[in-house]
Amino acid sequence: MLIILDSNILIKDFYMRKANMQLLRKFGKVIIPEIVYDEVRNKHRERLEAALVAINRKIDEYNDLVPEKAKIDGVRSLEEEMKSYDDFLTCFMLEMGAYPPEAYPDISHKDVVARALTRKKPFKADGKDGYRDFLLWCTVLDLLKYYAMEEIHFISENTSDFADSSNRFKLHEQLIDQAAEDGIDTIVTCDNGIAAADEIADARHRGMT
Repeated sequence: MLIILDSNILIKDFYMRKANMQLLRKFGKVIIPEIVYDEVRNKHRERLEAALVAINRKIDEYNDLVPEKAKIDGVRSLEEEMKSYDDFLTCFMLEMGAYPPEAYPDISHKDVVARALTRKKPFKADGKDGYRDFLLWCTVLDLLKYYAMEEIHFISENTSDFADSSNRFKLHEQLIDQAAEDGIDTIVTCDNGIAAADEIADARHRGMT
């Protein structure tokens, strides 16, 4: 079983310490697409920078209240922490047998713009936001084609762009359309399939299973 993670999953638990992430690691091979890898590293840096600023601010506030100034012990530099996190991600992907990260999809700017102009998911209604989500979805489709015989799960908390607006457990119809256009003949729903009965019927009508 292959498990593809969106960046919002990793950002909630950068070092994958929580129980749900530990379970995922046991269930299957976890894949981190390159676009997710880049987004997560960038967010990790931003959070670290903000945390270090907050620590220094609090130390300054404390030092204003005491006769002898305190120093920060045990807090490494931003560069050291970033290096540590890069090493963690690399070791994790090597452990999963999924290194290097799954590359960005080979798609033209013209195709991306065409998708945005037609306001199709995962682009938002204004057609402006959704560029990275679209590249991620194209990566998922590439993996579905490459690992045609594997059970694949794409895990994301971004239900506003990937799921049906009326039911967050349903994959959006426009994404199913794109999968069909790409020659993908298997779609797995986000839940047990009961809530997505209409989508399953439609997918079967298109020749999918």
